[in-house]
Amino acid sequence: MTVEAAEAPIPQLPCARVQLLPEVYWAERFDLPVTHAFVAETDPDGVAPAQSQANREREEVMLWEKLVRRLEGDWAPTGRYPEESYLEDLRTRDALAERLVAAPPALRDPFAGAADALDEVFRAHTEDDGGELLGRVTRSGAAVRERGWWWQRRPRRVPWPSGY
Repeated sequence: MTVEAAEAPIPQLPCARVQLLPEVYWAERFDLPVTHAFVAETDPDGVAPAQSQANREREEVMLWEKLVRRLEGDWAPTGRYPEESYLEDLRTRDALAERLVAAPPALRDPFAGAADALDEVFRAHTEDDGGELLGRVTRSGAAVRERGWWWQRRPRRVPWPSGY
């Protein structure tokens, strides 16, 4: 067995790269009240097919809520979060915005309500910087300004090692 990377230095493995490992953060568990309320309203019996619109929307709400809960908890328990994972969460919010526009009437109100509730928490734990941070992180400069408003905001405390 070979250990190529670890989240912290391991004296017995001096050659192992030290880096944030996304797999560690994927496994974290959160209380997701907005997601649970969305599911209770859109699929209370849990019978929606896996590929249904309701399940795709539930997944986007859940992923967005996980980021929001991380922000709300100041990146607990480690105080860290991988830069690429953060960008992927913002891309999830992009997909959520697209799906909101196309949502069927029966799902539109609960879906929009869930997005609005999570967006409010996201705004409360981020600061508008006009996309400066994410323009640097993505190396796209001002191009992030053409994306959703969530790309214009930065975490109050940047949780990845480069910190920029």
